[in-house]
Amino acid sequence: MRVIILVVSLILIGCKDSSIKKNDEKKDNEGILNIEGHTFFKVTETDSGKVLFKPCGASIEKYKFYNDTLYHNWGQEYDLIKKISFIENKGIYIFKGYNFNTKKNEVIQIKKNNVEEYYLEINNQIFIDSLFINKIILTKEPCNDNDEETSNIPEENINFEKDIVSAKSWSNDCKLDESYVYFSVVGGQFVFRQRFSINTKIKKIGNNEFHILFDNSYMKRPYPDDMENYQDFSAIEPIAKMKKNGNEIEFIWYGFYNTKSKKRIHLENPFTKRVEKESIILTKCDD
Repeated sequence: MRVIILVVSLILIGCKDSSIKKNDEKKDNEGILNIEGHTFFKVTETDSGKVLFKPCGASIEKYKFYNDTLYHNWGQEYDLIKKISFIENKGIYIFKGYNFNTKKNEVIQIKKNNVEEYYLEINNQIFIDSLFINKIILTKEPCNDNDEETSNIPEENINFEKDIVSAKSWSNDCKLDESYVYFSVVGGQFVFRQRFSINTKIKKIGNNEFHILFDNSYMKRPYPDDMENYQDFSAIEPIAKMKKNGNEIEFIWYGFYNTKSKKRIHLENPFTKRVEKESIILTKCDD
C-alpha cells in the first residue's frame, strides 16, 4: 500500500510541475511580438477617426519586418535596415540595426497597442497590420494620372534590393576618384561625378530584370542646362534597364525622355560616355 501511495504522489507532483511549466511558457509567450513577414501601414488620425491617407506622388508610409532586415518605405524614399538586435524592455521592443541608406546605426521602438491587437506604435506613431486594413478607410488625395504612375518603388523589388545592398555602389570602373560614375541601388541614386546626380526609382519588369525610372520630383543642383526644366522629363519612360546576373549587373542606358519634345537626350552611356545599344557589366564597388 505504501508503495502505491508513493507512486501516486510522484505522478501527481509530476503533473503539477508540468502544469506549472506550461503556464510559465504560456506567460512568457504572451510577450513575444510576432511580426516577421508582416507589413504595417501608417495610420492618420482625423476628426472622423483613423484612416489610411495616400498623398499625391507618394505611397503610404510602411514598415515590413523580415527575419534579418527591416524595410521602411517613407512614401517617396525608403530604407533597408539590417537587424543587429531585437529585445524587449518593459513592454517596449527595441529594434537596433544598420541603415544602408544613411550608413548609420538606428534604433526603432515598437510597442503593442493595448486596445486593438492589429495596431502597433512604431516610434510613437500608429501603424496597422496589412492583414486588417479592411477595418480602416483608405483616403486618397486627388491626383493626376502621372502622380499615380510615379508613386514609389514597389515592395516586390525588395528581394532584389536586399540581394545587392551589401555594395554601396556599382560601376564599370571602381577607381574611386573624383571622375568615376556610379549607381547606388539604395536610394536609387545616379552620381555623375563632377557633373550632376539624379534620384531614380526601380520598376520590376521580369525575373531579376528592372527598369530604372527618372525621379522628376526633385533634382539637386547643379544640373545640365538642357535639364533645367527637369519636370518635363518623363518619370514613366525608363532611362535604363538592368538585370542581376550572379554578382554582376547587366546595364543598358536609354537616356532621358522629354515629354514635350518627344525626344531623348543624354544618349551616351554615363559609364562609358558612348552611345551603346548593348549592355555593359557593372560590379560592386567598396567605397
